[in-house]
Amino acid sequence: MASLEERLRFAGTLHGEGHDATCSVWATKVTLPRNVSAYTDYSIDDVSEDLPDGNYSATANGETTTIARQKGFWLWLPHPTVELVQKEREIFRQEAWLSTEALDQLRAQFPRNTDIRQVLLKVLVLNKLYSARVNDNDVEPLACHIVGLGIDPILDKGELEAVSRIAACPNLKEYLSFASKFCSWHNPTAYPIYDGNVRACLWSYKIKDGFTKFRKDDLWYYMRLVDIIIKFRKHYELESLTFIQLDEFMYRIGGQILKARKDQNNRSPAISTIT
Repeated sequence: MASLEERLRFAGTLHGEGHDATCSVWATKVTLPRNVSAYTDYSIDDVSEDLPDGNYSATANGETTTIARQKGFWLWLPHPTVELVQKEREIFRQEAWLSTEALDQLRAQFPRNTDIRQVLLKVLVLNKLYSARVNDNDVEPLACHIVGLGIDPILDKGELEAVSRIAACPNLKEYLSFASKFCSWHNPTAYPIYDGNVRACLWSYKIKDGFTKFRKDDLWYYMRLVDIIIKFRKHYELESLTFIQLDEFMYRIGGQILKARKDQNNRSPAISTIT
């Protein structure tokens, strides 16, 4: 697992177009394989000036990263590069290695979705380990629904229709996040994952860089979500990366955004790190 050391605080500076200030920069130091250290999960407080919304460079301890101010709050939105994605993926993989390997073994043991006993087990485990938020009472009906679809041929082909068909279970709410995770689990290069972390990541980068035009509600529609992720990948020149690699990056960045949003309940707006 990743070695997450103490949360570190440094004296820093902020630089934007026509605006400068001093601040405190917080970062988590992570030890990666081969004893390589990296910093992640930046936030700031104690800003000396009331700066306008915009994008800023935050420098502290010899490190520079991108901090965005949106609606009066600060959040860490580093410019996505292949190197940054791989670094965040390494952290993700070290933190989630046990659940990832358990799911890989389960899928290898039961690759098809025709036996209700096997599919029920898969739905139970995936729902728990991927936090897909399927209600306990809905697990069995959802598993029966998946078996009844005969979904394997279109899953193997990577047809996006598989997600909407799984999500459209009669008499249940639409479990779009679970459906995308179930499809991604079986064919990770064909299906991006939809969840709150991905939503937070894409929307924040849209505000920061305007990588494409969309409304926040568009992210609730899977076909539109896939199109937005493809445009995100193209805008930041990440075409060499697969959907699952981007998923792990967006899970990390989006998770930090959501955590900061939760933390703001205990902070004043002047030192919060997210809108």
